[in-house]
Amino acid sequence: RFDPLGVLLFILHGEVMTFKLPSTELQAAMKLPGGGPFEPMPGRAMGGWVQISTASEAKWKPLAEQALAFVSSITPPGAPVRKAPKKR
Repeated sequence: RFDPLGVLLFILHGEVMTFKLPSTELQAAMKLPGGGPFEPMPGRAMGGWVQISTASEAKWKPLAEQALAFVSSITPPGAPVRKAPKKR
């Protein structure tokens, strides 16, 4: 999911949701059941991202709202709008 400026907020892949969060919320989310660092390649964690399995699915919506608030706070005003990639 992208914010209105095209910045990625969260990703659903299989039974895992991945969120971009600020450090305080990130550390709390990592402690949730099924929480951990997002590693698109084993051993290569992406900073600022956490993945949460269906074990904590009830937390997905609040985490998505936190991701939107965070990304909105770091996106500079007047940044160029990017289009979301086309679905294949």
